[in-house]
This record gives sequence, structure tokens and C-alpha cells, in this order.
Amino acid sequence: WCGTGREASQIHFQMANDVFGTVNAVHPNSGWSCIVPRMAAMLWTMGSSYIEADNAVGFPERYDDPRWECPKYVLVWRRDPLRSNPDGLFGHSLVEMMKRGARLVVADPRVNWLATRAEVHLQLRPGTDGALAMGALREVFDQGWQDLDFLRSHTEAPFLIQEDGTFLRLSALGVEPQQGPVNPKTGEPTVIDPPAVWDEEAGAVVAVADAKKPALENVPPIEGTSYATVYDVVKEKVGEWTVERSSEVTGVPVDDIKELARVYAQDGPVYTYSQYGCNHYNNSTYNYGPMYSLILATGNICKPGAGAGLSIGGGGNVANTEGALKPKDAEGNPVQGGGRAVNWNQVHGVLQTETLAGKPYTMKSIYVSCSNPVVCQTERQETLRVFEDVEFVVVQDMVFTETAKYADILLPACHWFETTELAVMSRNVPYLVWQDKVIDPLYESKPDFEIYKLIAEKMGYGEFFDMDSEDFIKLWLDSDAARDLGITFEKLKEEKAARFLPGETYISFEGGSFTTPSKRARFYQEKVVPSYNVGQEIDESKDKTFLYWEPALEADVNSPARAKHPFSVCSDHLRTRTHVQWWDVEYMKEFEPYPIVRLNPEDAKGLGIEEGDTVKLSNDRGFVTMIATLNAGQRPNTVSCPRSFQAGEFIDGHFSDLSFNDYNQCCANQAYNDVAVAIEKIQGA
Repeated sequence: WCGTGREASQIHFQMANDVFGTVNAVHPNSGWSCIVPRMAAMLWTMGSSYIEADNAVGFPERYDDPRWECPKYVLVWRRDPLRSNPDGLFGHSLVEMMKRGARLVVADPRVNWLATRAEVHLQLRPGTDGALAMGALREVFDQGWQDLDFLRSHTEAPFLIQEDGTFLRLSALGVEPQQGPVNPKTGEPTVIDPPAVWDEEAGAVVAVADAKKPALENVPPIEGTSYATVYDVVKEKVGEWTVERSSEVTGVPVDDIKELARVYAQDGPVYTYSQYGCNHYNNSTYNYGPMYSLILATGNICKPGAGAGLSIGGGGNVANTEGALKPKDAEGNPVQGGGRAVNWNQVHGVLQTETLAGKPYTMKSIYVSCSNPVVCQTERQETLRVFEDVEFVVVQDMVFTETAKYADILLPACHWFETTELAVMSRNVPYLVWQDKVIDPLYESKPDFEIYKLIAEKMGYGEFFDMDSEDFIKLWLDSDAARDLGITFEKLKEEKAARFLPGETYISFEGGSFTTPSKRARFYQEKVVPSYNVGQEIDESKDKTFLYWEPALEADVNSPARAKHPFSVCSDHLRTRTHVQWWDVEYMKEFEPYPIVRLNPEDAKGLGIEEGDTVKLSNDRGFVTMIATLNAGQRPNTVSCPRSFQAGEFIDGHFSDLSFNDYNQCCANQAYNDVAVAIEKIQGA
């Protein structure tokens, strides 16, 4: 079980998992808790789960380089990078863009620093982002603002849909499929059977690659059969919405929704920055799908000044992934390999029933590395039951976290200043960074790699770890991609940094070539493939297109939970912590000393609450007691609470007890913000 922790330890963990052949791999705090809905929606629509950002980091002169084009608008959609994204450095990038004339539109339930500087602040209700995007899409289509050339040339909008929901291919029209290159994974030849489109210039059905002007709509019957295009389906789904309906759902004024549409369609290029804020609702993918569809329909991607990325990512493009994560023994035999990944919300059930998806499944122990799940997971009481019921718990960490208290064996990992590491997740800094050891590990602590190595040796797998940490870095860099960029172990160790970007700039899908099988962006999928599979029932009508929206489970104003618990809760990142990390740094506590809840002053007045009062937030899962502070920028009937505090820091209860552990039908995610609570003042506190 690995979280978003120390740099190379994430790589060591995956390697150790394969070497040890552990049956279960649980990664709830390494992506699943953070970004899976956004990544899944990007993968489904554009073919890549980690779209890179064009924010000038690829140029030596960065923002002053004349080749870089500043976005005309930046849409900051449910993100507060100045406060909560220190590792990505995107707050700095955003300020640099603002200095150079970029104008802001901010979609956020709260008034924050960026919202006060935005031309338009879309103060939407939590969890209604997809409804906002659908309203904007309807306005785009009503005004005829959609980018038809982009839709024809770079999306699957012209593809023809058969009655069974699959695309019409040439083989259905009597054209024999051709044999393609051999698939290296299967050893079998691939089959080339391209989708068919109606070519308006030729007046005939042709392979999509041969079409001069693919028709988006009004396709005549082909051999007596009528077909709808994907574009027809898009128009139908968009037509289910009006700007007025979007306004009613989101609470955003009609004129502001129309302005959002105008900006995207008429006043670009627009760069859309959305990361974690939309992720933490049960309906997360139904927020991202319409958002990305709005970007695609207006052509705000694949070109300078536009995009939907996160950062320039890490240096994984130069990694010898296969060699580093799947080492061989002295005779060339590969590691036995790890087992399947398990969703965290399934773990307690597995312990109770010893089954998973109806099949026998046993879990006897949990090994926690670089993670603090007792604090960071949703529905903490269930997490506690997991640690109480499992037979054996090992925790490997630098500090004595709340999770460490449940360990049968605690393995003290040293700080990264006490070991040699390679920093690969440098976000908006396009460099691999060599980290020299500054001092020897203190007390009994050891580097993460050495801990895994010692365990492997005791378990009889030592020959797979017949290396030290520097040898592992050397193995990780042993790739053609690294050599093509002049990156070698010796050079990196001497110079301390190496640029991993292959060019001077990076524009995702430049020229309109996406990484889907068709090389086109998608609004529709022939087969719904969930990001996790435990035998759950799937209503394909929800995920067949990326233009579906449904309300959040609890955060929605009309949810049954809100009748009893009238406030929606958003959890904020602390400025002084990365998740829970740095909770024990006393200096940091001078800035954010204790947990608080921010309330709108009118809401507080109705509850008889004043600044500094002690209040209790509660629902059917648990409660937490903390100090109230009044903030006029807080949307009425919502509250926000900085999370990542541990049990001893609350007056009573625990903030993580309030959330639920249910997943969306197609996407594993932690719905931290999809929470409804009641609030009361603690008398005499």
C-alpha cells in the first residue's frame, strides 16, 4: 500500500511488490485518492491519462520567450493552485500568465484570491461542474460557435454508429480487413478495419483516413440503412440542456453561463486548469466528461495558448520501466509478479468474507508504505475496522503517524536528506534532479530501498535486489529514450540535473493527433470499460457518452441527505502540509495551528454561531468538533474545512469520519467533498 510519498520509494514499492509476488496491491493514496476521475475522463476522451500543460516551462527563457503564446483566458475550474499545489508550481505559472495579460474565469463555490481577480467568478454549487459545462455547450451550439473544422478533422464526431452501438466499419460493407503489424504483447498480427464516415465531397462512404470532408450530420442512408453520427448523439445530449436549466442546477446566473460559452468559443485561446476540486464527488467523471467535451467542441486544445493539462509531469518518459520494476535474477528469470489491485472500499468486505467479486480471496496482512490511510482515507471508521480486523500490519514511514499506531511492526524510513535518490516527479520543472545524501540515516532508520532489499533477502529473493540504490537509479536510466537525450547515470550524478523534455516546448496533441486508437478525441465509446472491476453492475447509458451528468450523492442541494444534514462540506488543502505530511513541524503550526470550519456569516447567524465559537459537524457516520470562523466568500449552505489534521489535533471526533466510501460505477475515487453535515454550536465551550 503506497501513497503519494517520497520520490523513488514509489518506484521501489512497485518493484518490491513484483519481487515479493504479493497477492494484493492497494494504492488508494497514490492517485486513486487524488486524480483518478480526471485521469479516467482524459483517457476516455483524449487517450492520455496525464495531459501535459503548455505553460512555457519548455523554453529556456520561459514566459519571456517570443515563441511562447500566452493564453487569452485561463479557466481555473475548481482549483486553487496558489494555495494547494506547491509541488506543481502552477500557482507561479498562473501569476506569470496574469502579468502577461491572461484574463481569468474562475469556477469555484468559494471566493478566493483568484476569484477576486477574475473577469467572471462562477460561484457554482458543489458537484455541479458538469451541469455548468452542459449549459455552456448548449449556448455554443445554439449560437453556431462550435469549431466544425476541428470536430471533423480531430475528433470522432463524424463516425457512424450502428444499431448495436458500435461504429460502422468497412468490413460491414464488404471490405476485407487487412493484416497489420504484430502486436508485441500477443505476438499476433493486428487487424486493420477502419471506421467508416460519409465523405461529403465524394458523396460516398469511405475509410475515415480517406475522407476529404467527413460529414457531421445529415448522412444519407447507406445501402438502405440509416446511421447516426457521433455528432448527432452529441447534439442530442446537449439538446437535453438549456442555459436556464444549467443555471437552476448550478446557481450560476444565465448571463454568466453564456459568457463562459462566449469565452471558450469566441475569445480564445483558452487554457483550462482543473485538477482535484472536481475529483472528490461520486459524480466526478460526469463533471469532467462535459468539461472536456466543451474544450473539444470549441477547439481549445492542440495549439499554443490552449490546453487542459496539469503540468509537464515527471521524467517517466526516459525510464527503463520494464527493467526497473521487473528485474531478473542471475539466470535471467523474471520476477514472479504481483497480484491484482484491490479498491480500498473492498478491503473490509474481503476481510469479513474472504471473497472478492464472488471468488475466494484472502488477505492476512497490510504493509503501509509512505501513506497515512487512517487520516487520508474516506470513511475513517471503516478504515479503523480494517486495521483492527486484519491479522498483521507493517508500517514503513519517517514519522509516527496516526496509522503507525496500528502497526505490529514499525519500520523507520530515513528522510530523503539521509539517502541518495533521484527526484523524478518534478512537475513544472522539466528536470531529473539528483539528490545527494547529506548525512547518514539517524538512529535505526534506513532508506526505503534498503528496507525492501533486506526483506527480499530474508524471503529468499535477494538476487533480484542484487544492487544498491545507485545501481537501481542506473538501471532506471538504462533506456534508449534517456540516451537519445544525452542522459546518463554518470553525467546526471556529476551535473545533478538533466532535462527530460525532448523539445523546447510541449503542446499536448500538437497538430490535433490524440493518443486514442483512432488518433482522434472522443465523445462516445463503443464499449464502456470501467477503471476498476469487482463485478459491479454498470448502467451503460450513463457512461456511453461523455455528455451525461447526474447530481452528487450528498452534496447536491436536493439529495435526501441534505434534508437531515443541510450543509455541504468542501475539504481544503492546508498551505503548510502536503496531505498529512509536515503535521509534526511545530514552526508550520504557527500559521495553521488548529482545525477550523469556514461558514457564511448569514448561515452562522441563523445557527447562533459567532467567530471563534466551538461547533460540531455531524452526520450518520461520525462527527468532529472544531473552531468556527466566518467568511463572506463562502457560498451559503456550504462550509469548508482544511483537512489533513490528525486525531489529537481536533477538539473531539475526526473530520475523516464524515465522508463515505462508495465509488462511482466506473471510476474508483475518494469522494471527500461529497459530504452533507448538520452543524450546531457547542454551548459552554
